[in-house]
Amino acid sequence: MAKSLVELASKIAVAQASVKPMNAEEMAHALRTVHATLVGLQAMESGTEGSEAVEVPVDPNLAKLREKPGRSIQKNAVICLECGDECKVLGKVHLQGHGLTPKEYRKKWGLGARQALVSKTLSENRKETAERLKLGERLAAGRGKRTPEVNLIKGDTAPKKTAAKKKGASKKK
Repeated sequence: MAKSLVELASKIAVAQASVKPMNAEEMAHALRTVHATLVGLQAMESGTEGSEAVEVPVDPNLAKLREKPGRSIQKNAVICLECGDECKVLGKVHLQGHGLTPKEYRKKWGLGARQALVSKTLSENRKETAERLKLGERLAAGRGKRTPEVNLIKGDTAPKKTAAKKKGASKKK
């Protein structure tokens, strides 16, 4: 006996909830989204919709965030503007599920090219750790100890004679 779309949607949502803890609002959103997707897939399968994209109802809170994408980066979470998921880090793997790279995601939603897709708390924690470990000073010191070959790669214009000798290259006049 074939199961109804509501039964299938509920099973999918329950499976999702068993992997990721969800509150009642998130569960209701998951049910609506999964059901709408199943309805769209069924319509595509039967040929009534052709090859048009499935229109999934958008949560009103997500619609507000999409108007001002900068607000999606919050204190303890980053909200994906594509699906509404809350993450600490909106990473490459998550965005690949939407067919986007982080660069394409930033461009699509009008975020700055250097905008970190991490929560503000996590960003602050990383900054404090870097300061505590004096990573900036270590980086500056490491830059001063570059080999001549690395300096050439990084854009220094004055090649050093020792670089040619180390590589075994002969000098031609």
